[in-house]
Amino acid sequence: MACTNHTWLNGSSERNREHNLWKVAIRRCRGSWCIDEEVKVVLTLKRDDGDYRLLRLTEKDILSMLPHLLEGVSEKKLASAMKKAFAKK
Repeated sequence: MACTNHTWLNGSSERNREHNLWKVAIRRCRGSWCIDEEVKVVLTLKRDDGDYRLLRLTEKDILSMLPHLLEGVSEKKLASAMKKAFAKK
C-alpha cells in the first residue's frame, strides 16, 4: 500500500472540502532507506502555497496501478515510452 508523509485530511473530514490542484514531480528513489523500505518511486505533490506531500511507491504499488494508468493508451505510444524508459537504464 502506498503511503504519504502526512494525512490528507487533518481532523474532521467535513471541515476540509476544498479541491486544489497539485503539481507533481516524479523521481526514482535511491539510497539505503529506499532499498530497506523497498521504495522504487517518489511522487512529490506540491500546491502553490508551498504545502506538499510525498507519495512513496513500492514495486507492488506500481504494478497494481499500471493497468489503470495504461487504460486507453495506444499500443504504439506505450511501446515508444517503454523503449525510452529501458534505454535510460
